[in-house]
Amino acid sequence: MRKLLFAMIVTALYATVGCATLESEPIGGDTDTDSDSDSDSDTDTDTDIDTDTDTDTDTDTDTDTDTDPCGNNTIDSPEICDGTDLDGQECSDLGFADGGVLECGDECDEFLFDDCVGGCGNNTQEPPEACDGTDLAGVDCTYFGYSGGVLECDTDCNDFNTSSCSDGCGNDTVDSGEICDGTDLNGETCTTLGFTGGTLACSPICDGFDVSGCTGGCGNGIAEVGESCDGADLNGQLCTTQGYYAGTLSCDSSCNFDFGSCTGTCGDNVADTGDGETCDGTDLNSQDCTSFGFYTGSLVCNASCSGYITSGCSGFCGDSITNGTEICDNTDLDGNTCLTEGYYGGTLICNAGCNGFFYTSCTGYCGDGTVQTTEGEECDGGNLNGQNCVTQGFYSGTLTCDSSCNFNTGSCWGYCGDGTIDSSHGETCDGTNFGGDDCSTYGFYTGSLACSGSCAVSTAGCSQYCGDGIKNGSEQCDGSDFGTDDCTTYGFMTGSLSCTSSCTTNTSACVGDDYVVTSATYSWVSLTSVGTSVSLSDDSISSAISMGLTFPFYGINYTSAYIGSNGYVTFNNTYITLANDCPLPNISTYNNFIALMWDDLNPSTGGTIRHYYDSSCNVGTGACWIVEYNNVPHYAGSSAGVFQVIMYAGGDIRMQFQNTGPENGSGSTTGVENNDSTKGTTYVCNAAFPSTAPFAVCFRGPGTSGC
Repeated sequence: MRKLLFAMIVTALYATVGCATLESEPIGGDTDTDSDSDSDSDTDTDTDIDTDTDTDTDTDTDTDTDTDPCGNNTIDSPEICDGTDLDGQECSDLGFADGGVLECGDECDEFLFDDCVGGCGNNTQEPPEACDGTDLAGVDCTYFGYSGGVLECDTDCNDFNTSSCSDGCGNDTVDSGEICDGTDLNGETCTTLGFTGGTLACSPICDGFDVSGCTGGCGNGIAEVGESCDGADLNGQLCTTQGYYAGTLSCDSSCNFDFGSCTGTCGDNVADTGDGETCDGTDLNSQDCTSFGFYTGSLVCNASCSGYITSGCSGFCGDSITNGTEICDNTDLDGNTCLTEGYYGGTLICNAGCNGFFYTSCTGYCGDGTVQTTEGEECDGGNLNGQNCVTQGFYSGTLTCDSSCNFNTGSCWGYCGDGTIDSSHGETCDGTNFGGDDCSTYGFYTGSLACSGSCAVSTAGCSQYCGDGIKNGSEQCDGSDFGTDDCTTYGFMTGSLSCTSSCTTNTSACVGDDYVVTSATYSWVSLTSVGTSVSLSDDSISSAISMGLTFPFYGINYTSAYIGSNGYVTFNNTYITLANDCPLPNISTYNNFIALMWDDLNPSTGGTIRHYYDSSCNVGTGACWIVEYNNVPHYAGSSAGVFQVIMYAGGDIRMQFQNTGPENGSGSTTGVENNDSTKGTTYVCNAAFPSTAPFAVCFRGPGTSGC
């Protein structure tokens, strides 16, 4: 009924948009048996919905003898379309918002909207819609045989939803949704429903038939045509005849077999091996692809449960593909060759089990006892190819061959480059090992030794040595290079220096080997708290005092000296009077002394005299012995001043005068004289000092560098 209504709506809409006039045939379900085209041109104005389902009994003869033109791709009356001729219409013209492809029906009396899209949901019923939202095309529940209610449109706009319509069951007319209605059984009888006779009735709510008045059929205990069984009548069938292996077959209320008590059948996913099944569905009886020699995949049971289908399995020894746990497979060696297996050539073969190789066609390998130098072998097993430790650059030992056919020199010993100096093999060094030697060992003063590839010392990186003609390092001279030195540097008056082969100065050609007075830096050394006091009377001399060092004086070494009361130090145990004869040397005066301020002094009336040994002198260099006179008065009573003599172990003499008293040394003598009056040097001769205190002077000894 809904489809009939839909056809009516589409036809009406098409007429309103200016399309060709439709056939005036009712849109009901009548079938016109007249095959000729009706020549009656009158338009049928009847718009009622025809509910007549009878066959049209019109027996009028149609005088039109033309052949039905549908299918010639040209619209002929009463066609609304014909093949590709759609009368200019498209999906969008007929309410489909999104367009699509419009087609013509096979009878040329309708459009086909299967490939049109869009339109539904705009609350406007448009072809091919039966309805759209609130637009129900003028139809309500009564149209469908209901007494009332609310008719709705399905969400796809293709049909009506009558779920909210009030039921019209009881009007003796089968309406939409009803199976039957009262006396209207919709053409059905007991016999059409499988019974042999009786009276069929409709259920009170029109949703099915009441067959209680029917006779025969399902339920009469007789298996009849169309029934598998009926009650206890199983039509001679058993579980076993129905494909099961055991159990009790029964019949259900619909006269169909009930297999609930049957057991075991091919297809129940249980492998009944006792009944001859090999497998059953998903029950593969603990078998898989590997059970049949495959490595992976899915094993399947065949439809008869009698065997397996291995088409879903893959990978097996013999498929020429190395997979699974295979090492190789036929010609597929998985990238391996004789070379990768340690041979030098040949053809590698896979064994039948795909788990290893045959090497019978491979040639040459490390370990065959033959030294194959073209393959990089140095040796092979016990074959050393005529080599030994010595030929490999060692001094001795036992050469062996390792598993890679290379020499093993682990038992060889001694070679140039092992870091050990093998002097018995002519090495003088090895790598960085010079045996404690450096450039100085080879007479150089600086630089770095190098070891040659033959383990011989190279002094190319050393520099400065005695004999290179350049005075450097600790050299006093080198060849003719004396630096700034000359004979006067060593206390001589004149002459020429010469240089020895050991680069020391030879002063044998210098003249005047006496002390030379030079200026010196004044740097007082106080003995007030550290010196040893010496007590002397007027015109006296101390006993011998140890100097703590050896002091060279005019070629004689002294270890002790005497301090005199009149401002001097002597190496003879002889008192020296106040005569202060000068200049020095003076044959008429005393000998072998050092005069600081030689004058008539009287320590018994005041002042102090101290001496002190210093292993590292505070002024100058090396060890020294110091004698200090501090405010010892002249015999007439005034202080002679504060002065000291510093005698160095090298033979130089420094005299320092902190102050020289009121007389400034007037009438005194300062100088030195040897032990036989043949040599001596005078700074002041019976006169005042030329310098103002504080000051210092140095008596530089012969051959020394001075204070």
